[in-house]
Amino acid sequence: MPSTEDFKKSLSRFASGVTIVTYSDGKIKGGITVSSFSSLSMDPPLILFNINKSTPSHEKLISSSHFAVHILSTTQEEQSNQFSSSKTDKNEILNSISSEMISSCPILPGFLSLLVCENHKSYDGGDHTIFLGKIISVKTDEAREPLLYYNRAYHTLK
Repeated sequence: MPSTEDFKKSLSRFASGVTIVTYSDGKIKGGITVSSFSSLSMDPPLILFNINKSTPSHEKLISSSHFAVHILSTTQEEQSNQFSSSKTDKNEILNSISSEMISSCPILPGFLSLLVCENHKSYDGGDHTIFLGKIISVKTDEAREPLLYYNRAYHTLK
């Protein structure tokens, strides 16, 4: 079996897009940076992502009826860092930069694509939970470029 460090090093060679998943319980807004995002099904339209069970967002996402997946653009590197840190108050950040809400989910400005989802199902995945979202609305800004993550650093297409 590989060491944890060898496993992480190997997976860091997989280039991926970067997403932020946002949610709200009606009073407190939250969000988390997620790189484990993927499409799953066209019929019905489903996506999936997973997060560590020890993160503060875990239980809040389990109990949320909806969440919004923001596929990040090159202008959102700072937001990605803010939402990946346990030291930042996500509610405070969202209140300062997000005025739009869709299905009770705070919407970040500047996204490349947005998928608003019903919290469809969740499954045990070891130390993570796998979340399935049923897409109820989408938006895309074709003028923007994607933020990419590779070898533990951000990159762009250019």
